[in-house]
This record gives sequence, C-alpha cells and structure tokens, in this order.
Amino acid sequence: MAFHTDRVSLRTNPSFLPKVCSEININQVIELPVFFPNHTNKLEYMLHKLGVHRQLRFYLDRTKDIRKLDQLFVSFSVARKGKPVAKTTLSKWLSDCITYTYSCHNMPLSSRVKAHSTRAFSTSSAFQAKLPLDNICAAATWSNPHTFITHYKVDKASRDRASFGSMVLKSVLP
Repeated sequence: MAFHTDRVSLRTNPSFLPKVCSEININQVIELPVFFPNHTNKLEYMLHKLGVHRQLRFYLDRTKDIRKLDQLFVSFSVARKGKPVAKTTLSKWLSDCITYTYSCHNMPLSSRVKAHSTRAFSTSSAFQAKLPLDNICAAATWSNPHTFITHYKVDKASRDRASFGSMVLKSVLP
C-alpha cells in the first residue's frame, strides 16, 4: 500500500489468485482516489471524510498497536487480536455495510446481500455513470465485457483507474 497526495495504491496479497489468472490481473495495482480533495462546500467536505484514502489512514493508525502481520484487515476479537480476519468475517462486514446503507436511505434491497454483491453494485454504478466499459472490465479483472453484461449489469456501473472509484462514489449523489 502506498499513500500519495491524490490517491492510495493497493496491491493484492501475493497469495491471492483472481478468477482470471493473467499477468495483468495478478499484478494489477488498485488505485483509489482522494474523494473531493479540494472540497468547496459542506456536502463535499462530508464526502471527503468518507473517502477511502482518509479512512485507510485512520484504520491503519487505529490498528497499528495490535497489528501482527501486513494483512490489511485485522481482528479485534480477544482470541484473534491483530491476526488477519477470516474471509467470512470480511464478507459479513461488507454485507452489513451494504444493508445498513440501504436502510439509512430507506431503500429496499432487491435480494439478499452478499459481499460479492459489491461487484455488481460498483460496476453497474460505473456503467450508469457512462464510464468506458473497458475500464470497468479492467477494474473488475474481466477479460471482456460479456461477463459484465451477462451476469453483473444491474441497470444502474474510468477514464483512468483512479476515476473509477471516484465515479462510483459520485454516482450516489443526487
């Protein structure tokens, strides 16, 4: 992980194997932008505070004293304190977050939420925001648009890698 003034760059764990094992997908750098770095109003400031760049710094600072490995997400439970969280725990955190967000906005969920749902929600939001399909496919590690169109397009959907995250976040604005 590397923090820059305008983004944070992440690399996947070397032991992670994506569904499509190509050199591009295995060595892909994930670029997450600073959200509204030069905020000009209260709404932009509030959204800036939600940005991944800021939240990762905060999370790393809060977990530095218990961290036992380089794994990003660590457990707070007494028995596993500082150790990597299980995939099921991370999945539950993501599902709970999506459900809570929909609940806060009084929006119905069309189906049972799973962590994998984030893939459909984010790519569909990017698509709805009219981002190029090849950038969406690259961010999702799909070799061609067929997978997205057939399995993930949720009638909702990157000029460059960093803009993908920014456009997904901006798509929820009125």
